[in-house]
Amino acid sequence: MLKQLFLIILSIIFFQLNAFSQQLKETEVPKIVRDSVKKKYPEVYVYEWEWKKKRNVYQAEFIIKGSEYEADFTKEGIWVKTERDVSRNDIPVLVWERFNTSEYVSWKIEDLEEHNTPKYTFVYAFELSSRKGKVLLYFLPTGELLETFVQ
Repeated sequence: MLKQLFLIILSIIFFQLNAFSQQLKETEVPKIVRDSVKKKYPEVYVYEWEWKKKRNVYQAEFIIKGSEYEADFTKEGIWVKTERDVSRNDIPVLVWERFNTSEYVSWKIEDLEEHNTPKYTFVYAFELSSRKGKVLLYFLPTGELLETFVQ
């Protein structure tokens, strides 16, 4: 009985994970998407492709100068965004100054990312948590708080 329950829970977890993304072989990615990635990032080797069902995008994962990047493209090959994890030292001083005056300064920093989009060259994302919940903060390099998402 315990073994069956374990298998059911494991199956649910597996299907939940696959409901949001699916790993793909390069040959399963539309040519227009592969070509768009090569045009935007001609020197990279994409080591992993995924279909992100929830966001309806293809995601290419690759490395540039030792940093791992994830780039999202629509099924039509339109670039949506690129992101990479960054360290505290990679965040501009003006962003830290603004963050340090925010209501979330005492929250735990779970993750820091640098995003590039067609609209913004750089956006810095802070993923924060506390007993109150989780929040995502998006800053421009000038320190301007662009968006706040409470989860």
